[in-house]
Amino acid sequence: MRLYEYEAKRLLKNAGINIPEGCILDRSLRAEGLDALRKPCYVKAQVPIGGRGKVGGIQKASDQDEIIEKAAKLLTQSINGYPVEYVLVEESVEFMDEFYLSMTIDRNKNCYTLLAGSKGGVEIEAIAREHPDTIAKIHLSPLRTIKDFDVRYISNHLKISEEMLKPVILSIDEIMRKYDAELVEVNPLVMSRSGLVALDAKMIVDDSSLFRQKEIASLPPRWKMLEEREADLLKLSYVALGGDIGIISNGAGLTMSTMDLIKNEGGAPANFLDLGGGAQSEAFKRGVLFLLGNPRIKVLFINIFGGITRCDEVARGIVASCEESKQMKPLVVRLAGTNHLIGKQILEGAGIRVYDDPLEAARLAVSLAGDE
Repeated sequence: MRLYEYEAKRLLKNAGINIPEGCILDRSLRAEGLDALRKPCYVKAQVPIGGRGKVGGIQKASDQDEIIEKAAKLLTQSINGYPVEYVLVEESVEFMDEFYLSMTIDRNKNCYTLLAGSKGGVEIEAIAREHPDTIAKIHLSPLRTIKDFDVRYISNHLKISEEMLKPVILSIDEIMRKYDAELVEVNPLVMSRSGLVALDAKMIVDDSSLFRQKEIASLPPRWKMLEEREADLLKLSYVALGGDIGIISNGAGLTMSTMDLIKNEGGAPANFLDLGGGAQSEAFKRGVLFLLGNPRIKVLFINIFGGITRCDEVARGIVASCEESKQMKPLVVRLAGTNHLIGKQILEGAGIRVYDDPLEAARLAVSLAGDE
């Protein structure tokens, strides 16, 4: 579960980390404390996804009238597919320097990882790619806590006094463990005249822990992307991603493996769509039509291994969707298993080539999308 910025900051503040003074506005445009905020302020759309600043989701306002005007406009918009239900209004903070600080889980090493960067305000992936020397990393066993020598190492790297940095690092470590978090990120962490301040925050909590994280589970529901809500109405098991190759498969494991095939060949999956075992032709028709109507998708890769799913049912659903759709796109289909020869005959009769090798099919899908 990904927390909104204001929710993550509330936990940071409770743990003793300084955050800017601010308040939350919803569509009523009324909030206690708004009048008392020192202007100018930043008006920040609250959506569970990054990159909002690049698309106008963070705006500066010089007075209260401008705050209300910009908040009202943001609250009618969607950011990268997510409707804006709340905006965070915060006082502007003057600072001398900015840093990156986070704690996450390294699943390959089965440990926590503390990351500190001397360049803040940009995505950690960009920092790691362009300035790897600016990042310090410490691996931490779940059985050991932060030690003074850990703080000293990060302090020397960031050139911030241990006395000032230690409470922030210990608080992030405390939040990470207390709330079963997968990520606690402060970016940027800035040096102001009053000390270190968390200007932005991101936090992801393990969904599997929500049964015992009552405080987190009681937070307002996360809004899904518009296309995910449309998929829910069609009873499709669908997750939107950022790529341009549509994925349809049967079974969560095969669907994820299909996404991996595309990624390994240099492509970018647009979605996860698992039509499940035993799906009938109508389900495949709905799934294919849904992806064909997505303007972000350039190619559809359909990878089916028929057990209780019959490949002839799959084929009939694909053909029916192609006959009905007005937005045809390249289809790459791989069939194997129950009645796959019948399914292959149906598809090839409709002019759709069928592949036996999933890797060959994945390579073709990536090539057709132009992602190589």
